[in-house]
Amino acid sequence: GARPDHATARVAGEGPAANHLGHTPGADLLDVSDEVMTVKIATYSTFNISHIVWAYAKLEHVPDRPLLEKCDEALATRLEEFNSQDFSQVLWGLTKMAYRLEPGLLARIEQAFVRTVDSATDQDVALVMWAFVIYPSFANCAGDAVDVCDCV
Repeated sequence: GARPDHATARVAGEGPAANHLGHTPGADLLDVSDEVMTVKIATYSTFNISHIVWAYAKLEHVPDRPLLEKCDEALATRLEEFNSQDFSQVLWGLTKMAYRLEPGLLARIEQAFVRTVDSATDQDVALVMWAFVIYPSFANCAGDAVDVCDCV
C-alpha cells in the first residue's frame, strides 16, 4: 500500500509525538531516518535499533520494507547482543507495525529472551509476552500489507 503522507496525516498538536514535541514529525524527518537506517543499521547498537523501532511504532510510522527487513536481519544475526530491554522494545515495535517475523526467528527470539529474563524488568517481560499474545492476531490484518495494525 501507499505510505501515508506524514506531513498532512495529522493536524499539528495532535498524535503521539505532539504530547512531547508539540507537533508530529513530518515526512522529511521520517524518510531521511528510514534511508540512513537502511544503509547504516549494521553499525548501530542493539540498544539504538530497538529504540528506533520502538519510536517508529510510537509515532505510528511504518518504514519502507527494506528497513524492516534489515531490522529482521539484525535480529537474526545479532541475537546474542540483544538484552531483555532491546528484545521488549523491538518486539513491541515490530508487532505494533504488524511486521511478520519468520516463525523460526520468533522461536529463536523467545529462547534468547528466556536467557536474558534474569535481567528483565517487569515491563520488559510484559511487552514481550504482549507481543507473543498479539502476534497470532495478525491474521485479522489485511493481506500482506505492512501498516500500523488496528488489531493491536
